[in-house]
Amino acid sequence: MNTPPTIPQLPTKANEPEPSIFAALARRYKDAYRVARFAIRLGEIVKIAGFIVAGVLALGGALPLLGAFAQAAQAKQIGAGVLLSFMWAAGALIFAALIGGFVFVLGILVSAQGQTLLASLDAAVNGSPSLNEDEKLAVMGVQTR
Repeated sequence: MNTPPTIPQLPTKANEPEPSIFAALARRYKDAYRVARFAIRLGEIVKIAGFIVAGVLALGGALPLLGAFAQAAQAKQIGAGVLLSFMWAAGALIFAALIGGFVFVLGILVSAQGQTLLASLDAAVNGSPSLNEDEKLAVMGVQTR
């Protein structure tokens, strides 16, 4: 007796419904959206860190200048120490601006990568033929009504 071959089934737990296409896609897109939002937040943190680093470096460069002015006030004359401290402070401010600006631009690039991923995901969800309009909005996290 010839019986047709059966297709092997994946083992499933008893009474467990098969996951729908929407659930599988929603889980995949939810994870991808989480990664995109993380990249955007990380970029914002890096930008803030750029300002903090620049501030600390600028403050560190300005402190010797304040000390030199205090010594000059006590001695009642401005000497070479004040000029040297002024040059040190000016160099430190330029260095702080360069380093802080570089870190800030790095934060912009990281955030832009997250925004690009977010836009790409929106296009992928919107173009998915497996999802209806309400499911697309739910996956993208858009509130309706």
